[in-house]
Amino acid sequence: MNFGDKTSSTQIGLGPWKPTHVDLGYYIELQQPNRYSVLSECMYCRTSGSETLLTDEHIIPLALSGSAVLPKSVCEDCQRKINEEFEQDVLRRIYILPRTKLQLRTRSPNGRPSTYPVWEHDKPLGGGLPRKLFREGDVRIETSMGELPTLIPSLVLPPPGLLAGRETKEDGQITVRALSFYSTGESPRAEQEHRDISILIPFDPGQLVKLMAKIAHGAAVAELGISAFSHFLPDLILGRSKNFSSLVGSPDMPLFSNT
Repeated sequence: MNFGDKTSSTQIGLGPWKPTHVDLGYYIELQQPNRYSVLSECMYCRTSGSETLLTDEHIIPLALSGSAVLPKSVCEDCQRKINEEFEQDVLRRIYILPRTKLQLRTRSPNGRPSTYPVWEHDKPLGGGLPRKLFREGDVRIETSMGELPTLIPSLVLPPPGLLAGRETKEDGQITVRALSFYSTGESPRAEQEHRDISILIPFDPGQLVKLMAKIAHGAAVAELGISAFSHFLPDLILGRSKNFSSLVGSPDMPLFSNT
């Protein structure tokens, strides 16, 4: 099974790594469903509600069935920047297949796609990502969502450099240990018939990392309080920093799914 790579400025490094013990101290458990106390300031830029209009913010996006809400916690400027720069693209491109298959919440139920493109190849691709995703003889087949597996792409990263004591540079580079796909359901009919096919998933790791940072920051604000900790993530979320590897990462022993 292959996936497509969306053209972006994000660089991906697939290199060796050594396990590093990182003591996180504790984990934040987000209570869902829950409507937390009114914040009255933007949790990203810290602008007061007396200076700007604030709206409610889902900690986990509504489109991923998030039900924990921070009332009056995001200003219009930050919300627009987050939506335009990464959140909507993650939800409408990277996660459109699992969102549709799992019937996750949406504000536009009539806009759900009923099909998804599958590419059938006249020659075997072999292992790994082909040099050319589309070759002469390949055929695009619009396939019913009901025939496709539920592919949920995720990143497996090194532990955050800030916690691991690892020196990092603000160079916009993301070191990816693996691309893990959690899959449910049966393979497409073409694959069952032993035809060589690809399901292409538009993929930008930088956008996924920003969404992870946004969820983590919102959970910390909700459970700990906005003044209870130092705010490192908003600069990353709002695009003012590219120090991905210092601030966002995976546990030491990530769980891989067989796909």
